[in-house]
This record gives sequence, structure tokens and C-alpha cells, in this order.
Amino acid sequence: MDIDGDCRNALASGSIMRYLWLSSRGSAIPEEIKQRFLLKAISLGFDISRLECMAQ
Repeated sequence: MDIDGDCRNALASGSIMRYLWLSSRGSAIPEEIKQRFLLKAISLGFDISRLECMAQ
């Protein structure tokens, strides 16, 4: 769905748009990238209030 310019952070979903992942090769996604990904998810119809943050 989206990836940053350095290919270190990505936004992905399942094939039926039921699942959404924000992933990073680092320990955290930079805030500006995270906000861009969340805005894109909202524009695609995802309910981001249901996102769960998992510790790495």
C-alpha cells in the first residue's frame, strides 16, 4: 500500500482489507511517516481506532 523512500517502513494490508500493518526495520517508525501511513489508511476506509501497537 505504501513504503517510505528508504524502504525501511511500510504500510500493508491483507487481501480482503481486514488487516492493516505498519512495520519498520528499525525500532520505531518516524512520526511523519507514521502520520502519512495513517492518513492513507483512513482514506482507504480503515478504522485506525482499532489499531494495536505491539512491542518489538
